[in-house]
Amino acid sequence: RFERRRSHGVERMKERAFLARLGRGVDDPELHEPERRAKVYKHFYDKLAPAARWLRKRAGQPWAEVEGEILRTFDTRTLAGRHIVFGHLMPPQWGRFGDGSWVVRGSAGGFRVDDQGVLRVEPRKRYVCRWEPEGPSEDALVFVGDRRIGLHATRRYWLVPTGNPWGHRRQHHELSRPESRRFDGLSAADRGFVSVRLS
Repeated sequence: RFERRRSHGVERMKERAFLARLGRGVDDPELHEPERRAKVYKHFYDKLAPAARWLRKRAGQPWAEVEGEILRTFDTRTLAGRHIVFGHLMPPQWGRFGDGSWVVRGSAGGFRVDDQGVLRVEPRKRYVCRWEPEGPSEDALVFVGDRRIGLHATRRYWLVPTGNPWGHRRQHHELSRPESRRFDGLSAADRGFVSVRLS
């Protein structure tokens, strides 16, 4: 649900940027139609929620016993079983969050093995959605749309999508003076998001 809500928001931003470009007089609207909404895949909530509840019930027990029970209870002969056990139930060797803690699924809070080797439940508030990157402001998105700005010495060029599935862009015409002033009016963070250094 979270992914679908997010994809709707991204789609609405792209549509607003597209309509703003049409209002400014894009050369050929047929070549710049808004992108389709990205496909949203399952996150296997139905498989991971029971596993998270199972592990939560064993909080306070020695991790050595819990680990043995995991390997006795869950079937690791299948690909799905190995994925759930070694990808979610067991702590990753590198420490998912840099402190040795891990989550079974995003909204279930986290788990940790303390210094005495006991499984502990971490507070849910520690785990914010860290994988969602910050992005440019809506003003910057409306300005650039699906294009980017290439910086070459003192000159600035529009980089337009080529339409291939890898998201490549090609250099187009140079920014006009009003466009260049609008780019300068963006915050430093926004300028970093929407521009690419070409030289």
